[in-house]
Amino acid sequence: MLGSVLIALTLAAAAAPPTARAAPPMPYVDKGQCPFECCTFGTWTANRRTAVLRAARADAPVAFELAKGETVRVPTGDVVTVRAGRVRALRATTIGEDGDATRLAAGDVFYDLHHVEVLDELVWFRGHVFVAETRADRPGPAIDHPELEVLELPIVQWWVEVHDAHGHVGWTMRTDDFDGEDSCG
Repeated sequence: MLGSVLIALTLAAAAAPPTARAAPPMPYVDKGQCPFECCTFGTWTANRRTAVLRAARADAPVAFELAKGETVRVPTGDVVTVRAGRVRALRATTIGEDGDATRLAAGDVFYDLHHVEVLDELVWFRGHVFVAETRADRPGPAIDHPELEVLELPIVQWWVEVHDAHGHVGWTMRTDDFDGEDSCG
């Protein structure tokens, strides 16, 4: 009897359609990315004394320290979403473009992972990650998109890989301690 029940449950599970994960895994790491439209990798200069860590974790030990005025190379970075934002469709609408155009029904909630460009966010909906213009920059009605309501903003960290002139390599999320990370000014 127990064997028959196990076989029936196994067959039912195999026949069930796969379901996409409703919420993204946290933290969500977007490797090699910048979190705003003018950010840039390359040569940066420390504008204050800055500790650089051995790994892209707040609890990592210090690898080395930079003096104010020290020039470093920053070849890459990761945008880490610690908590995804949430946006609800108030009525049926489509977000995303071209091959990523995604139809939402009234009441559907998608997740805002992080800002990408001037109007765009990286979003997650039922396991699909894509860029969409949402203007999700404050809780409440989305700017220029009355069909969307921003329920919660994401919490994001930007970790960058730092190479100093002595061959040391480490990570920091203290990007405000540098000049050169913003090509717009």
